[in-house]
Amino acid sequence: MNPQDEEPTMSNTVDPHPVSLLHRSETILSGGKPKWALAIDPMDGKQTFCSTDPREKERKIRQCLIVFAAFITFFCVCGFAYSIGVYFEEFLHVFQQRAGDTAWVGSLNFGMLCLSGPVSSIVSERFSCRVVVMVGGLTACAGLVLSAFATSISYLYVTLGILTGFGFGLCFSATVFVVSLAFDRHRSLAMGISMSGVGAGMVVQPYLIEYLIHRYGWRGSMLILAGLMLQSVVCGALMKLPTAKYMTCSPECERASERKPKIIDLGIFVNFNYVALTANIFLFCLGMSVVLVHLPHVADTLSFSHDQSALLISIIGITNTIGRTLSGVVGNLHFVNVTLLYGLSYVIAGLATLFYPSSGHYAVMVICSVIYGLFTAAFGSLLSDVLLRIIGKDRFTAGYGMLMVFGGIGTTLGAPLAGWLYDGLHDYQPSFYLGGGALTLSGLIMFIPWKFENYPTNSTKKNTIGFLECEKVIPDILTEKVPTEEILVVSNRISSV
Repeated sequence: MNPQDEEPTMSNTVDPHPVSLLHRSETILSGGKPKWALAIDPMDGKQTFCSTDPREKERKIRQCLIVFAAFITFFCVCGFAYSIGVYFEEFLHVFQQRAGDTAWVGSLNFGMLCLSGPVSSIVSERFSCRVVVMVGGLTACAGLVLSAFATSISYLYVTLGILTGFGFGLCFSATVFVVSLAFDRHRSLAMGISMSGVGAGMVVQPYLIEYLIHRYGWRGSMLILAGLMLQSVVCGALMKLPTAKYMTCSPECERASERKPKIIDLGIFVNFNYVALTANIFLFCLGMSVVLVHLPHVADTLSFSHDQSALLISIIGITNTIGRTLSGVVGNLHFVNVTLLYGLSYVIAGLATLFYPSSGHYAVMVICSVIYGLFTAAFGSLLSDVLLRIIGKDRFTAGYGMLMVFGGIGTTLGAPLAGWLYDGLHDYQPSFYLGGGALTLSGLIMFIPWKFENYPTNSTKKNTIGFLECEKVIPDILTEKVPTEEILVVSNRISSV
């Protein structure tokens, strides 16, 4: 047996000279690649060697598969959720309800997408993100099939609003978790590429839904789209994070692996920057739901055709796809403050929303759609990076889940409020003033954490190496010697030192 392949032995006492351990770890490199790592239990300082064997090529392949699967999942799930306004006119005609009452269908759908965030966090930690995405796809499929047999608007509240929206939420949150955890160095870029699936869905699905409604009726279109949602089940199976297996672990390492982050962690609200971010998400989702649910009907009230109405959503989708990739690239630059970029994007999107119904000219609505799509892209590509910079990776799943609760509340309230304003005033201008004002204020709020931020700047991202999910959670502190540099792993984040 090659001496380099032998498992090192070590006493369970604390070494007073940890630097010497680094030198000893140099002797257990195999073929110029790190084969073993020194794990230090932060509770009592006891040390043990564990096998890592990162398999760099396999890790990169899995990262590419995750981005591809996330793109398709976002295309299917969010593309439908953002395009649900195409059904608004159909539901008004079939069920003969007021605009405010009918808007609850789309509002509940998108609201449940957000409100199910904590549930997705809990189940993802208990099982895996792959399982959650697959279960979410099956749930959404079942909801759409049941919606095809709706007999009343209240029936759709349950099937299309709550059940389908809950399935969407499981898929969405778990997919965000996977992409965020699979990348460290290029997280903003990876998230931007993945989230561009949302924009692609917004481009294709309005026309797809419009075509299916004309060809098969709105009930038949639901059945066909239910089949489309099953693609997210296949994508969930592909979302396997890169792994680094422990071949040997001491009892101390075993005990360190049993400590898991909290799922419902109310302590994050002590962080004032996080509180500001929750207010930002609430207002953003409130304003966004006004645009996505009511924009097609605004075009109808201004005597534009159904195709022109669907085109506005598609324009938002095209520019949103471009915006997600661009904001991911810009956010990845070391001299760019992600928090400031995130806030300014919402301010610009909010100002564009204010002008939607006021002019009555289709060209102005197209320009507003271009601006709105480009700058609301920050929600998908930059939010996870901003959140990680505020609360860190240990609290990410809990923090993201709570953010989605506030987003769900905002989404649930926004579209019905706008609908009731329209029912009372027979004018969409006040409704879009509400939506645009909420979007603008959501961006202005982010100037608070930008001004008083106390978390690492973007310049630290250039030193980031990568993330490995372990079958047993990597202890909080892991020191390793590689041929080019020493790296330190703190709470599963691997960074240069």
